[in-house]
Amino acid sequence: MDSLDSWHPQSALRSLLIEAGFDLELYLPLLTIQSLTRGLEGLNPEFSVDLLHLGSLQVGEIQYFSRRVKLKLKEQAVIAAESLCDENSQFWCEYLNCGTQSLGRRLFNGENVIERTPFEYALIAAKELPDFAQEELYEDEVIIARRSLFFREKEQLSLIEYYLPSLNHFKSC
Repeated sequence: MDSLDSWHPQSALRSLLIEAGFDLELYLPLLTIQSLTRGLEGLNPEFSVDLLHLGSLQVGEIQYFSRRVKLKLKEQAVIAAESLCDENSQFWCEYLNCGTQSLGRRLFNGENVIERTPFEYALIAAKELPDFAQEELYEDEVIIARRSLFFREKEQLSLIEYYLPSLNHFKSC
């Protein structure tokens, strides 16, 4: 696959999904919806968040504040997600400290003026994923991920969502 591990604009999404053999009917709406929480709840109302990490995380030479979660349907992880912000960003650090509440519920509740960049997408080999997102995946599996940035004034939050193969179990018949 030529497009493995590189990020692409939304205009390339359909081609990426076809290239990797993903179900367009299931994945396309979930990859383009603003609130992934709402999209997942549309598949199954038994939605929950498993908080894996909240706190400082070093990436290369840079120290970030991080929140890592698994989004679950019927207790099965279908999305692994990571949010990163500057560890000195009081707004985003407090924002991410929401326990097992969905970040999407906070981002899209209308309480704050927050801007979001357009989505970018990548096909990623399981072995290239962060450790927390690799669980229960075969080394040669390929997943699709989306990323975007949120801005409030001059502070930014990076969000990457990894769509796990278990999502296929929730395709409507």
